[in-house]
Amino acid sequence: MLRLSLSRTITRPSFVEMAPFLYQESFGGAQIRGNEDLMNGYNYNVDLRYEVFSDSSTDMFAATAYYKFLQNPIERTQRLSGGATEHSFQNAENGLAAGLEIEFRKELVRDLTVSANGSLMYTNVILPEGGSYTNDRRSLQGASPYLANADISYTPSFRNGSGLSLALLYNLQGPRIHAVGVMGLGDVRQMPVHTLDFNGSYSFNEHLSVKFAFKNLLDSTIRFTQDIPSAGRTVEVEQWKTGTGFEIGISWSL
Repeated sequence: MLRLSLSRTITRPSFVEMAPFLYQESFGGAQIRGNEDLMNGYNYNVDLRYEVFSDSSTDMFAATAYYKFLQNPIERTQRLSGGATEHSFQNAENGLAAGLEIEFRKELVRDLTVSANGSLMYTNVILPEGGSYTNDRRSLQGASPYLANADISYTPSFRNGSGLSLALLYNLQGPRIHAVGVMGLGDVRQMPVHTLDFNGSYSFNEHLSVKFAFKNLLDSTIRFTQDIPSAGRTVEVEQWKTGTGFEIGISWSL
């Protein structure tokens, strides 16, 4: 099956991006001040998708090529304010994103399924003339050149009406610009991040079920580096770990 889609979407500034006061992030040491002059961003999207399904619809393969033209994209910036660094938000003039995504799903044996997807993406941004951006040739803030996801799931059903679901999920996010440098400051980049989660649920009957989740089992260090144009080098400016989490819940439905 081959599908072509055309769409236009709007990206509206969030409350955090527009709030004209200073606040501290939960993680890291960045102070953020919103920009009440932000404009809506408009996205023009073209997607061409090819899909193949097995007779049982369990197995599938898909490839998607896409192109996006971004008008007034909102980007996070970093600047000096009173001797300290402060993050805010600005509209770039235009941007573009183009890439390819591949995904598949395969049932290895009964009730055991593996799936994965990966994407490669090129982005570029056009900046307004006379702006204070330090680097005028760069990728779009927040966009990773590559992403990957994989999971393996086991979902057996039992004769007594109960059911089990177990899933191990892996995610890789490539490097990306975390904050755009302005007024001589270099761009702040977030290094690649690997995450691994384990989710499960058990249904005792049509009414009672229990769910649990182990989040961020790898607890990878989240690292940020910054270019120093005047020194011609890159330094690590921040790092932290979010920790591993556990959730459990019981539900009853009528």
